[in-house]
Amino acid sequence: MFSGDFLSASRYVNLLELANRLCLPQTCQFGGKRVVEDLEHLQPSDAIEQCLRLLEPVKLHNGHQLADWCMNHLCWNYNKLCRMSPRSLVYCTLTTKGYLAEHRWPPVWYLQDYDYYQKCLAEHDKELKHSIKTSSGCLCFLVSLSPIQHCPQANSDGNCD
Repeated sequence: MFSGDFLSASRYVNLLELANRLCLPQTCQFGGKRVVEDLEHLQPSDAIEQCLRLLEPVKLHNGHQLADWCMNHLCWNYNKLCRMSPRSLVYCTLTTKGYLAEHRWPPVWYLQDYDYYQKCLAEHDKELKHSIKTSSGCLCFLVSLSPIQHCPQANSDGNCD
């Protein structure tokens, strides 16, 4: 670890277990920092998988900072996690599942509002296309706007100042 070599997740768990038994909190923190740096350089899917593997053993051996980082990373990538491997959540504890579901990003209410917005936007576009197709005649009479709509500074007479 101190030589700058790559610290794999399994080796870190072994190091964390030893450092926890020998009461070496700085070693736990330094190793956790190195693991976070290595996880940040991985592909998102690999990092999510590593976080899932690390989470429970790290909590067990008092690696609180790394456990918090893993939980935060999993919350931010909750949709990817569910799409990648929904069965991997089976191995998490109930408290972990509850925390992830509660703190997921984007939240459920946002996704529901976004879906509703997209649905309304599609309906509006459909109505707009339908109204353009049904209107006939000269294009200059297709949309008639009042002078106030043309010029926001228009007075009551319709003249722009």
